[in-house]
Amino acid sequence: MTIPKEAEFIEKFLAEVMNEYKRKRPDADPIRNILRHMGHEEAAAVLDAWIDEKEDELAKALLKLAEKPTYKYERGAIHLDKKQEIQLDEEEDNKKKR
Repeated sequence: MTIPKEAEFIEKFLAEVMNEYKRKRPDADPIRNILRHMGHEEAAAVLDAWIDEKEDELAKALLKLAEKPTYKYERGAIHLDKKQEIQLDEEEDNKKKR
């Protein structure tokens, strides 16, 4: 139970990449390619939208990534709090824009 699942690692890895390359987004393109070659299409889509500074596409890509379960509880219930968190953040941003 304490071993992080692959989806958890990918989410944390993406956050670190976006933080590390926040001032030089195009330099993160090789990491995007590596993720794509490793079969992490959703994570690559997140970086692709982030690199191109397409905020709407980034929000959609993050939601798609969040739909993958991060871990399972004993009874098999899937934890999707991250998806709800992203949706709430998006709603908050929309309210601020008004």
